[in-house]
Amino acid sequence: MNADIRLYSAQDIDELPVPGDSYALRVYRYVVPILKNGTEQYISNVRTDLRVLKYGNLYLPVTINSTDWDNSYVCSPYTHYITYANEELIRLPNHVLRFVLGLVLGRLGILLRYGKINKVVIVNNWMLSTNLYPTLHTDEISRITSHLKEKFPLHAILWRSVQTYHQKDLRSLFEKYGYLEVASRQVYLWDQKHPINQHSHKQLKTDEALLIDREYEQVHIDVLSREQSHRVRMLYDALYIDKYSRLNPQFTEAFFIHAVESVFDMTLLQKGGRIDGVLGILSLEGMGTASIFGYDTSVSPAAKLYRRLAIIGLDYCRKRNLIAHKSSGAASFKRNRGCVPEVEYTVVYAQHLPFRQRFVWKMLSILINSIGVPLIRRYEL
Repeated sequence: MNADIRLYSAQDIDELPVPGDSYALRVYRYVVPILKNGTEQYISNVRTDLRVLKYGNLYLPVTINSTDWDNSYVCSPYTHYITYANEELIRLPNHVLRFVLGLVLGRLGILLRYGKINKVVIVNNWMLSTNLYPTLHTDEISRITSHLKEKFPLHAILWRSVQTYHQKDLRSLFEKYGYLEVASRQVYLWDQKHPINQHSHKQLKTDEALLIDREYEQVHIDVLSREQSHRVRMLYDALYIDKYSRLNPQFTEAFFIHAVESVFDMTLLQKGGRIDGVLGILSLEGMGTASIFGYDTSVSPAAKLYRRLAIIGLDYCRKRNLIAHKSSGAASFKRNRGCVPEVEYTVVYAQHLPFRQRFVWKMLSILINSIGVPLIRRYEL
């Protein structure tokens, strides 16, 4: 039935044909080296069984896990919905609500472990904060799901980063096949076709002046040296690991070198030969996202490093007619520049699983969508 679908592992990856399709070729160039050398050489806190799924001309990265409770959230639903959520509670201004939700998450965590929440196969998982999607059709979702549930009868099948601003019918395609939706986060999208108000227009004009400001040199690179990769890692870590959370993907120096060699467009902000900012953009199927972003947090805010990097990323997408996926966080900054909020979902197929796993996913879907989404929207988490 599924003879035209195949999962390639480290043992047979050399048999995977080099594709001609643009999206598939980007998957191939990004995933194959990571698969061959092991994920931890590139992302130190991601432990997973990485594969490439080939279905006709469609190539998708697939990760397979069973436990790994301290894994990065990109491969661990437990980390995303329990460990990371606990860290996010500190941002709630309501102390009583923070205390109550802390108790709820503690009890919920026990139940999710009992329900084997981390026993998952995640499709189109680039192991980044944001997964961008090719155009998918009902037949592809149906066939891929059927193949994976036969091959992994005790694993839930997940697709992360699903939203409908860019692909209007994507969520409904999954729903037709019996997938549950579990909200994951609120992100911000910037689309030059979307009208913005006068205030946002003024903010963007102010930011655009930084594109020609000579205080920092913008260096677009095709090859990243080891010395540069060390500095880039320091800048990324200072922001995403040290300031925000160690649960974010912890990229190694090898990752940044590979990212530039494979699919990322990288810009460095330099002053006097020193790199003070980095922006790495992945663009696929009409959307661009800065999965690599960092700056020297010890530099005075007067240098406007965050604003400089943000407008470089937006300008990159505007020139290429891409929707800019600005991820989550810094909500007021992004809204003030005309970004549109959009709730992203993880969609889950669990119909083939034993009762306790089905029950836990259904319960999590109800809890997160009915309680979590209103909180995400209200407090802009």
